[in-house]
Amino acid sequence: MEESKYQGLIIERYDRGDAMSYEESCDLDFVYYGPTQYGNEDKMLEYVVNNPAASLKEVFLYWDSITPDGLPPGMTEEDLLDDEDD
Repeated sequence: MEESKYQGLIIERYDRGDAMSYEESCDLDFVYYGPTQYGNEDKMLEYVVNNPAASLKEVFLYWDSITPDGLPPGMTEEDLLDDEDD
């Protein structure tokens, strides 16, 4: 899967590799993968472009505010099961 413009921008701005705390790494994963899965990547790209000084935490909180609770559209609990344990 090819990285989107949004994902590239997120990595460029916020990925500090090993210098990141556990919380920052989790926030980065959420804002990198989540918008594609939940179908709100366009809104996130607009936010990131219009808010170049936003911190990673601010980007995460914005994503959380526009994203419904629960699993991404089209995903079921069965999709979360690890098939390797069968």
